[in-house]
Amino acid sequence: MFPEAAEWGWGAGMTDETGTSSRHPSFRVARVPERLRSAAAKRLLGPGRGTSESARHFLSAAQTHGIDLTHFWATLKPSGDAVRHVCLAVVGPGRSAMTFTSTPTNQAEEREISALVGAALSQVSGVQLAQALLEVDEQASRAALVGAGFSDVGILAYMRRPTPSRWDGLARHSVWPEGVFVRRYQSNDDGQLIAGLDRSYAGTLDCPELCGMRETADVLESHRAAGRWDPAHWWVAERDRKIEGMLLFNPSPEMGSIELVYLGLSPSLRGTGIGRRLLEHGLAHLVGRPESQVTCAVDERNEPALRLYRRAGFEEFARRVALVKPVARGGKSAASRV
Repeated sequence: MFPEAAEWGWGAGMTDETGTSSRHPSFRVARVPERLRSAAAKRLLGPGRGTSESARHFLSAAQTHGIDLTHFWATLKPSGDAVRHVCLAVVGPGRSAMTFTSTPTNQAEEREISALVGAALSQVSGVQLAQALLEVDEQASRAALVGAGFSDVGILAYMRRPTPSRWDGLARHSVWPEGVFVRRYQSNDDGQLIAGLDRSYAGTLDCPELCGMRETADVLESHRAAGRWDPAHWWVAERDRKIEGMLLFNPSPEMGSIELVYLGLSPSLRGTGIGRRLLEHGLAHLVGRPESQVTCAVDERNEPALRLYRRAGFEEFARRVALVKPVARGGKSAASRV
């Protein structure tokens, strides 16, 4: 299905954005063969980091984590094995793939990487949404991904706070609004939880561009696969026997952290103060966990969420630009949501 010889050519006859012929060096796009993986890994890691030792470590870690390196692609010189630029698609749960590329240094290289990314993603089977996260100042890489059909969905603020060591100031047994019942997730909740997630997207301020981009069942699968799923730290808020809110924590012991994967409320619960109580309730049940910090990511445009997290002791430590592209085998668009 994926012959190693599959290649695409792009030569001096291509036209640039003005419609005139561009005299860029020719290259070919090919799956990275095993003999070139070290060179490709160096290129992906970038200047200053792409040493032989770091490339070996990267390839070993990829094997340990089950990353399929048949989705590692490169642009090569027309003759020989000189690696120019690279793209790695890491297929994940929920029919998604994270996209990583080398860094372009000029507009010609941006267009080269755009062609490379498009060719690589066209050969990934079973993926409906490609994603990428960039540093805010990686403008050239952003331009290359936009040229490949990606779009910005917001700048994410990454936040963290210490894992609670005691219950002081936290409501372990909260008093909920009348008619609201909060409990742990149960194994037969998936259908209701999917419906509740859909309701929580209505009027969302958190990357609203993502709404409708992926089936919600795939979103739930992605939430479950973040870190190490522990249903003891998944909480749902019910009203009239419907799940109208959810707070989902997943531990990542190898990172020494617990991630707040998702906190959402349907419009029927907003403005009741339940978001604060639900967050405090979940944090209180993290007391005694060995991980040192709790992390989350939130759209910087989502002021109510930012205020909520800051009041709960979270502080921003990084920012990333999130980009997505609906994809399907054969270049067709796919309906989705993240």
